[in-house]
Amino acid sequence: NITGILTVDATSVLTGAVQSGGLLKATNIALAAATDIADSTAALLIGVGDHGKNMVCLLDGAAKAVSLPASMTIEDVGTTFTIIQGVNLVASGVLTISANTGNTFATNSYYIGYNSSVKVLPLRPAAANNTIVITGANTNSAWGIGSIAKFTCVSAGEWQFEMVAEGLGTGNGAVAFSTV
Repeated sequence: NITGILTVDATSVLTGAVQSGGLLKATNIALAAATDIADSTAALLIGVGDHGKNMVCLLDGAAKAVSLPASMTIEDVGTTFTIIQGVNLVASGVLTISANTGNTFATNSYYIGYNSSVKVLPLRPAAANNTIVITGANTNSAWGIGSIAKFTCVSAGEWQFEMVAEGLGTGNGAVAFSTV
């Protein structure tokens, strides 16, 4: 017999922990990529159907609001989205990411950045924070090509993010967390 399985009269019974709530997502990988995030001012709502998909952000000099799915429940735990910056976010470029209605960012989230000379100390949001604002800069932008933001639903109403910035020049203090 294998540990965790009890065999009784040719019937197998699984033993071990029981999960309460919904079933967790089996994988965080999707076969198809999501639609790119356009370089426009049009707001974007990411849907739960984009779970496991990578989105390339083409925003450079415009202001854009991106919202994660609203009111996440225990059944949504494991839902994941990744945004990969495909161009440098430059001056007048502002990317605002909202946890959306009924959600906040988990305090276990983090942002860390790199630039030509210094690593930025990890930053974490406060318990009630639900908005991230990333501001570009012309020659010293902290949010350059290859910067990555990964969002995972870790509890009902809680998104955890892992953000790693690839800066231009000496970078800047591009990322701010707030409660809106």
